[in-house]
Amino acid sequence: MGSEYAKQTLSQSTATAFQAINLYVDRAHLGMGTATGFSLNRYSLATGAKEGWTVSILATATGEAKVHLGGGTATGLWVFGTADTYLRAIYEEHKWRVLTNSGATLATAT
Repeated sequence: MGSEYAKQTLSQSTATAFQAINLYVDRAHLGMGTATGFSLNRYSLATGAKEGWTVSILATATGEAKVHLGGGTATGLWVFGTADTYLRAIYEEHKWRVLTNSGATLATAT
């Protein structure tokens, strides 16, 4: 787990590059945008956290954002679409695993 009650607020982005979610926060608030498309508002939670660390990822507005757990690729993105959609993940056995999910869907194609 990161610092107690640490939060990261990310801005929406139309750039195609993934924005990094800090490994040392407990909560990440996603920047949501009204523009849709598989390559917009993309965020990535990198590997390399300490075993047992958890992070909560939250959409604070309605829009569209995508999150990849463990680096950025074209498939396997969790899609957030409405305010209060969240996903909580834990780092175990060298990868992120979803603990709880409320509303995020897993996209399997580009």
